[in-house]
Amino acid sequence: IKSTNYDARTKIEVIQDFLDLGIKAYPAASPTLHSNISNSQIYNLGTISDTKTVLCSEGGDWTIYQSDEHGFNNPKELYDNKIDIILTGDSFTEGGCVKPDETISAVLHKAGFNAINIAMSGNGPLTEFASIKEYAQPIKPKIVIWVYYVNDLSDLKRELQSPFLKQYLEDSLFSQNLILRQEEIDNILTKYLDGRWQSLEEGVNRRKIEKVMALFELTNLRLKFNLLPQQKIMPSPIFKDVLENANDMISKWNGKLYFVYLPPFLRYSSGNEDINREFVIKTVNELNIPIIDIHKEVFSAHPDPLSLFPFRQVGHYNAEGYRLVAESIKNRIIADSATNVILANPN
Repeated sequence: IKSTNYDARTKIEVIQDFLDLGIKAYPAASPTLHSNISNSQIYNLGTISDTKTVLCSEGGDWTIYQSDEHGFNNPKELYDNKIDIILTGDSFTEGGCVKPDETISAVLHKAGFNAINIAMSGNGPLTEFASIKEYAQPIKPKIVIWVYYVNDLSDLKRELQSPFLKQYLEDSLFSQNLILRQEEIDNILTKYLDGRWQSLEEGVNRRKIEKVMALFELTNLRLKFNLLPQQKIMPSPIFKDVLENANDMISKWNGKLYFVYLPPFLRYSSGNEDINREFVIKTVNELNIPIIDIHKEVFSAHPDPLSLFPFRQVGHYNAEGYRLVAESIKNRIIADSATNVILANPN
């Protein structure tokens, strides 16, 4: 049952309301948008920096955050201090669809870690690896958290169609140096999104423009979150290659990679296990990457796992779900701290 305070506005209406107040706002420009930007010489991995950013709504309130210096959902100026933890992942890690202070990284920050997330909606393993290379490698945090969700293998299949993204895997020295090119990224994304918005206002090819804007909407949640009968996705051996390359890179700066497995709504609404779970867990174990299995650590022990989803419906986790995920990560890191894995002083 939805609250009477449920915000039923569309993303376009939310952005328009900000514009009416004289506040510039944009949808979160996922890296999946890249193929729609013609002649772009930059493959963005974050959105526009230092900008009011509208992400998604599931629990009744819109997720709206002020993007940081590099276009991610973090408070500004965290990069000025030594960073303990960097998280990579998709919309679950970015913070969909909760308030900015309720994300996994925000909860870890409250626990005493200087944690930032470099995640964006629609990311799959290859984009997540690219994000580590562009934003974590220059910073060299002691810990990198790789947050996996069950649609990542299908995302990887899509990503492997991108010659640009494949360069990250095929050339160990390849980098766009994105951490130093935010002004260029902002200019490209701002120009593109302003053009889409102007076309929308003018009613030019409105149906086409609305389809483009739908890239920012979670209109395919039922399919995306595996509510429909699952189709077998043949696991690609590239998944192991991506993880192995990431682990090797992080090890070279004496960092540690943790793999966090997030279970889907369907696991608890119908009892159907993700058909690729065994493959994923086996692959990570073969690489000796420590696993934090959120199904085991959080959901299987919870008296009412569906309560960790908004309105007990398919979607992202709610704030309590994210809090429990972050607590599991924190507890594992603290338990491993005896081996001098981290330098933080958590509360």
